[in-house]
Amino acid sequence: RYEEATPALLDLIAASENESEILLTVESLGLIGDPEAINTLTDYLYAANRELIMAAVQSLGQVGTPTAMHRLAERMGTDNEIDYLILSIFSEVQDQISLEKLNDTIRSHYAHMRTFAKAELVRIGPKAVPVLIENLLHDDPDFLIHTLNVLGDIGDESAIVPIRKLLTNEPKSANVRFAAYEALALLPLKKRPSLQITEKI
Repeated sequence: RYEEATPALLDLIAASENESEILLTVESLGLIGDPEAINTLTDYLYAANRELIMAAVQSLGQVGTPTAMHRLAERMGTDNEIDYLILSIFSEVQDQISLEKLNDTIRSHYAHMRTFAKAELVRIGPKAVPVLIENLLHDDPDFLIHTLNVLGDIGDESAIVPIRKLLTNEPKSANVRFAAYEALALLPLKKRPSLQITEKI
């Protein structure tokens, strides 16, 4: 965390053409965690060298500021391994932007990405619930079902009223209604044996 070293490292990386030296500098900038390095680290998110890309992702994760999280989010969508690494960082940082990006991934067209994001949101637990509750205002049935699954698995009682409100509005999709009742069955103080049996079936 010796931020006084950042200017010297930025000068070094700008002048260097040695990939090993650049890699070590990128890793060092991550260990220092100085936000002044964000622009330089972002440049290496798009390097031709995969090892440099992964190092830049890790280093931006170590910087951990909202701007760094935005830059990582912008890098997603072209490579599964990189996307997984970025999502893992979001799940560790857990700031508002990170939670929103994990939440956005629930609507991904890629099942493996959705599954990963859902599992991480469940692991994060109640801290993720306010972001998830906002999803209940959307009309996309698949997005609603995935959200309700996560809310049920988290099991936080603050989701009870929003889910009831969703049911009061009578969603057109029978699958959404079923997912809502299924989620309610998993929430505290609202356990209904019949619903739990249905879920197991």
